[in-house]
Amino acid sequence: MSRLKPPVFAVAVLWAVFLVDGYLTGIDLRVFGLVPRETDRLWAILTIPFLHGHMAHLIGNSIPLLLFGWLVMRRGTGRFIAASAFIIVVGGVFLWLIGRPALHIGASGWVFGLWGLIIADGWYERTPTAVLTSLLVILLYGGMVWGLLPQATVSFEAHLGGLVAGVLYSGFSHRNRRVARR
Repeated sequence: MSRLKPPVFAVAVLWAVFLVDGYLTGIDLRVFGLVPRETDRLWAILTIPFLHGHMAHLIGNSIPLLLFGWLVMRRGTGRFIAASAFIIVVGGVFLWLIGRPALHIGASGWVFGLWGLIIADGWYERTPTAVLTSLLVILLYGGMVWGLLPQATVSFEAHLGGLVAGVLYSGFSHRNRRVARR
């Protein structure tokens, strides 16, 4: 049960923000979204994962965030928290640098980052458990690759930035573990 706590807490925060955003206060928190290359909004890199436009958007991010979070947690709470922070910041910077000049919100960059991390772990780790987990995630969630293609109302740039950040985190963490073992 302790392996579920951080991902469940993360999703609970998403839902709490969603409820405050419009349902309880009438305040539109989407003003805290990210607009790429606007230097006065760079701080929004840290807020976009917690903002969602509608219920389907929130549910669509909550379920994979729980599942992928749980899979990342097999290495402990520290890894989930560190990987999530890295993905949110690096993926957000990526989005800020290359994104279309529009308001970007949602946790899908974070979701794509965890997805990429799990898949890359199979490649870098090469243990039966990591490879099997990676293959299972590809089999069940391989359709996510379509989210990397440009779409008018979807922040594919956030998806791509998250994916790149997740793969980088996996590579860095495995490289650091190999160096530490020497």
